[in-house]
Amino acid sequence: MMLSRSSPLVSEMDLEYRRYIQEVGSILLSDTDLREKLDILDNNDLSSGLIADELDKLKPELRSKLNEIKRAEIDRLLSRWRDLAKITDREPKGIVHLDTKNPHSFEADDLRYLLKATVDDLNKLDQMRRQAFKNHEMKKKMEEEERINAMGSEQRESYYTHKRNWAEIYRQREKQVRHPGSEEQLKDVWKHTDQMNFQDFNPTLFFRLHDMNNDGALDEHEVKALFIREISTLYKKEDPDFDPAEKEEEGERMREHFFSEADTDKDRMVTLHEFTSNLENLKTHETGWNSLFSRPFFTDEEFNAFMEKTIPAGNSIKTKLEGYRMNHIEM
Repeated sequence: MMLSRSSPLVSEMDLEYRRYIQEVGSILLSDTDLREKLDILDNNDLSSGLIADELDKLKPELRSKLNEIKRAEIDRLLSRWRDLAKITDREPKGIVHLDTKNPHSFEADDLRYLLKATVDDLNKLDQMRRQAFKNHEMKKKMEEEERINAMGSEQRESYYTHKRNWAEIYRQREKQVRHPGSEEQLKDVWKHTDQMNFQDFNPTLFFRLHDMNNDGALDEHEVKALFIREISTLYKKEDPDFDPAEKEEEGERMREHFFSEADTDKDRMVTLHEFTSNLENLKTHETGWNSLFSRPFFTDEEFNAFMEKTIPAGNSIKTKLEGYRMNHIEM
């Protein structure tokens, strides 16, 4: 379930309502029967009356705590609005993570709104991360072109040779990387990380072992941990051009790709059913992986716009780089 009480993802999210998320999640997950029911509900169930029926079955003391948590959250928002009104004429942003029409009790709509708001914000965080990485790579390229521009012909040729050699090394490493979530990839984790016999691989037991907080689903940190060995095949600290930002982004890409295939209800959590279904589906698919080295990080247009924004017009460095790039021969 998305509102895992111990999910590292929730604690890292820069959301104003993160405490509210954690408190609601803690209450809902403390009821074993409700937790199990929520784990098997899909988005259609959440949109129907089923979730309301389940909340009505919640123990009275837990329902009372949910009501208190919601009222406290509304009081916090009202206080924030009053403080904002003192220093600005801006209209406060709309509340999307709870039902304001009913300020007194926690109902099914409150859970629907909270789950949707959390997913939407996590998607925004991923977009921000991808853009930050793209900027990182464009800055690297700009600095690299500046260095190359300052090289003599022999030094430049030596540098190109170095780049070609390492590009080939990365291509060979990439061939060893297995598709995230495939049986082959998971069996490798089962054997080397879990220290289990390869021939005894059991998908259900594997899922239970890696559901570290026992909430009935794999969250994004639990999934990302499954790909540590694959990422280490590609990125090694001893490499001359090792970039920890690229290693981190590769893990995020694997995590996103796995969720795009396995998370069928798009709630940013993978249940046991989703996990095993994806495992079966991948048996008929290719099991390789296209790493960051196999695709451009950005377009020429994006790089030109980045350089325009980063280096003021008329700057000598910018002029030299543009002159160099006009004559640059791609490897």
